[in-house]
Amino acid sequence: MKLYYTLIFTAVIMAFVTGYFALFLQRPYESRPRDLVEIEKIKQEFKKQYVPRMVVNLNSIYYSRDHFQLMNPFYNREDKLKEENVYESSKNCYTNISSILNSVNYEKVLVWEEFRCGDRRRLPRDYFKNPPFMHPSGKSYAYLAFKLKKTSYFSDLWVKKHLFYFHVSEFKHLKSYLSEIGGVFEILSELANNSLDSLVKGNEFVLSKKYLFSKIKHFGKVMGLEYGLYTRRDLENYIKDSPYIVKTYSKDKRCFIQDGELCWEYNVRHFLEITSFSTINFFLGSLLIISLVIFILLNKIRQQRTEEQRKRLALQVLTHEFRTPIASMLLQVERVQKNILSLNEDLQESFLRLSNDVFRLQRLTETSRHYLKMENPEGLLQKQEDDVPSLNEFIQQQIDIYIQDEKGHFKGLEEDKGAIFDPYWISICIKNILENAKAHGTPPITVKMYENEEFWKVSIEDCGECVFSSLEEITSEFVKGEKSAGSGLGLNIVKKVLRDMGGELAFSKNPTKFELSIPWKIKKVGNKGFKK
Repeated sequence: MKLYYTLIFTAVIMAFVTGYFALFLQRPYESRPRDLVEIEKIKQEFKKQYVPRMVVNLNSIYYSRDHFQLMNPFYNREDKLKEENVYESSKNCYTNISSILNSVNYEKVLVWEEFRCGDRRRLPRDYFKNPPFMHPSGKSYAYLAFKLKKTSYFSDLWVKKHLFYFHVSEFKHLKSYLSEIGGVFEILSELANNSLDSLVKGNEFVLSKKYLFSKIKHFGKVMGLEYGLYTRRDLENYIKDSPYIVKTYSKDKRCFIQDGELCWEYNVRHFLEITSFSTINFFLGSLLIISLVIFILLNKIRQQRTEEQRKRLALQVLTHEFRTPIASMLLQVERVQKNILSLNEDLQESFLRLSNDVFRLQRLTETSRHYLKMENPEGLLQKQEDDVPSLNEFIQQQIDIYIQDEKGHFKGLEEDKGAIFDPYWISICIKNILENAKAHGTPPITVKMYENEEFWKVSIEDCGECVFSSLEEITSEFVKGEKSAGSGLGLNIVKKVLRDMGGELAFSKNPTKFELSIPWKIKKVGNKGFKK
């Protein structure tokens, strides 16, 4: 038991140690001027060593305020692309037209309504080239025309010719129809909304899952939205030998040094270099303690397994050695039973008690043999449940020989009932408590029966005073009174048997009283149903 307390205490200590390191790893570090200088040097050296995969001039593609709406994720949300939109079909014509006509450039909206509803055969020649490019529903007019699937606008050639008039977020939905988008539009289609938003704002560095956009400077000055495009793998390969790692900045996460949309952090190797020697020793000591705890637990499990094997061997030996004398005793009982009428009443009563004990030993031996032969996944006991028609008669049979000499009293159920249970194990429980009351209690012994919806109960009470104060104490293994000649296992067996059956054992002192609660069992009858 002391070993278990030690392991529990160690586990608590390890929990505090783990918490300490978690807080230590998450604590904010303040950047030093030297860190800023080193990061700036890394960026400049990276640009010198790596040539951009391409140069992306966003001003040459989206050269007006209206064109920039086609790149800004604010004007085209993903949820609008996924939901059904009536404006990309010929259904529900002129939906919400009154509210749309009050918006700016309502003429273009009205022309689209006439076209999709069949009141106009073709759209004006420069319909897609003239602003506004975005429909009030949150989609571009080019995308709506493509989704309408009319012959003039549903072809690879038409889409590639009008890519400049689709919103960037719509490119990914065109890939299932087109062989490829290609070029700058292919790269823009792979960017998340936060990266697109950073490009629109003109941030110096934009880091996506695949690419790094870095603003190009001409003669030391930034001219518009012109970016050099590098792969993220190039950047990560370059800085792998430096003290830093880089990731996309997020407002919800801690960042050591924020550099626009970049977040610079120390890598693990550098973190260990700046960690104090005492902290590392403390961590190694914690690992040593964990290893020791695991070793002790494994050793304890091994000891318990050996102890179980030892107990099993002892039970095998006892079962084997008991069978021969019990068989001989049964033969003698049968011989005496043939001439039982020649005995006087006192000897007949003594013989009945003796024969009852012999049959108990036989049942115990058989139960032990079955236990050794098979594994019982349902519990500790190998139970053989029977449908007992009368509880009052069953309990009366178990207690008669204990209470008749002690001027005892028995009160059964007011309305006698039958129940399903294992008569052998219940009789073991009742007889153990009665023998305990007879040996250590004070007469008379009173046995009463009760019932409720969940249990039927047997109460056994004598007029003695118990030296034990709790059920846990009195039912512990090998615990017995000073005058007891028993093994100290009887009540412990009763508690375990009842618990395995789903029942309960209650105890009170002064006077001593035990109450056994046995659950009502449900028995299946064929394939039709159940009965209690």
